[in-house]
Amino acid sequence: MLGNNDMVELRYRLIILDKYLSVLMNSINTLAIEYEEKSVHTERIINEASTTNLYDEDDFQDLNDEVENKYFMNCEYVPNYLFSSFVMACYSFMEQKMFDLCRRSNLKITFSVQDNIKLGKGIFKIKSFLKYNKIFDFENKDWQEILYFNKLRNHLVHNGNEIECKLGTGSFDKNSPIYKICGMETNLVIDNDFHDYLKREGLIQDNHYCITLLIDYKYCKRILDLVDRILYKLIDLLNQGVKEHE
Repeated sequence: MLGNNDMVELRYRLIILDKYLSVLMNSINTLAIEYEEKSVHTERIINEASTTNLYDEDDFQDLNDEVENKYFMNCEYVPNYLFSSFVMACYSFMEQKMFDLCRRSNLKITFSVQDNIKLGKGIFKIKSFLKYNKIFDFENKDWQEILYFNKLRNHLVHNGNEIECKLGTGSFDKNSPIYKICGMETNLVIDNDFHDYLKREGLIQDNHYCITLLIDYKYCKRILDLVDRILYKLIDLLNQGVKEHE
């Protein structure tokens, strides 16, 4: 039976993740301020120079380019990488904690993280574990959210923030979304269901020359809330299972 100590330890770990997200957000805000200061400083230089006879717009193109690069670096690329790192860390914590709770529940069927024969792989072990112990499963909506989270984490680990496309194949797969890349229609290498999830969450950015994942604070916060809900739900399910097997 999982008790108060397990609840306290879980709450402490979730607080750490929330603190981690806050630190990321503070760093990103600092980068945004740095960009704003650079932009204002450059604009002032150009405005002052434009009042003299020596002003030549071409001379200041490098300054404008530098400000533009600073924007993409500080306000898009780095925040995206930081939030993506949080998604991966949060998923790893959730999966490992689910394994740990199942092992510590002292139910009749247990497993090791490396045991892929009886119960399947990764997150699917948990579902099989509950089934074999005849425990009421997660609600379909919760399980679907876990699967989407799993897909996103796997994509970030194996493909980064870019979504691969099938350029130049000459044929289209109706099970995958079609986008126009560099003026040419092409399939993305993800299925329609996962694509619809990413669209609903506002995580897809179409740059016309590539399709990327753009992770933001709002999504990270929602994922943390999901992990919180799922883990406490799992503790309830496991304790119910222990009582029924007594």
